[in-house]
Amino acid sequence: MKNISEIQRIEGQIVRLSSFNNFDGNAVVDYLYKQDYVQSFAMRTESERDAVLSIRDLKDDREILSTLYIKIDPTASFEEINYIYSDLENVFDADEVDITDESPRAEGVVIRVWWD
Repeated sequence: MKNISEIQRIEGQIVRLSSFNNFDGNAVVDYLYKQDYVQSFAMRTESERDAVLSIRDLKDDREILSTLYIKIDPTASFEEINYIYSDLENVFDADEVDITDESPRAEGVVIRVWWD
């Protein structure tokens, strides 16, 4: 990533603290920071149930987040997009990796990654 903003650093720290099961937040954040074609990323919950569990676990310095959204630079080539897509699916053992339906609204490709 180029030009990491303060809010992105904070988001990265939240992702690092959100490790669980097969999701290694530290490894994923380190990887994303090294990719020039990644513009930003954010991790969120998928359901109301997850949001309630996340609130419960904040006192233990954890947050239950299961879905990572990665905004790719609009100038990235198909090969660059495919590279990160494959890494997230294979290297980071994600349960689902896809391009979101919201990509046109984000002015670029947004990859959604989900861990169970």
